[in-house]
Amino acid sequence: MLIYSAWMLPKVRRLIELEGMKAVQLLIGSDHGKPSTKRVKFFVRIVNFVCSLAPFDCTCLVRSTLLVHLLRKNNINAVIAIGVVHEPVTSHAWVEVNGVPISQSLESIKKYDRIAEF
Repeated sequence: MLIYSAWMLPKVRRLIELEGMKAVQLLIGSDHGKPSTKRVKFFVRIVNFVCSLAPFDCTCLVRSTLLVHLLRKNNINAVIAIGVVHEPVTSHAWVEVNGVPISQSLESIKKYDRIAEF
C-alpha cells in the first residue's frame, strides 16, 4: 500500500492541476462500507508519510484525494469535505468517514463553512 500511495501521489496532484474537481470525483469513485478506526488510521499514516517525502507541496486537496481514493479502494466509506473562511478568504479540504473528520481534529475545521462534499 505504501508503494502504491507513493506511485499515485504525483498522478493525483497532476490530474487535479489539469482537471480540477472533475479529477477528484473521477479518482475517488463511489462510497463503500463501514471501517474500523485502526484501519482508517493506517491509511492516514500512509498518506501523511508519502506526502512528507514528496518533492512538491502536498496540498490539502491532493492529500485528501489520495486518502479518499485509498480508503474507497479498500471499501471504506469516505468523503472529501471542502470549506471556506471568508475573511481572509481561504479554503481547505479534509476527509471524513461516516461524518467524522479523520485527517484532522474537529476543532481545526470548525472555522470553515462547508461548501462541498465529494
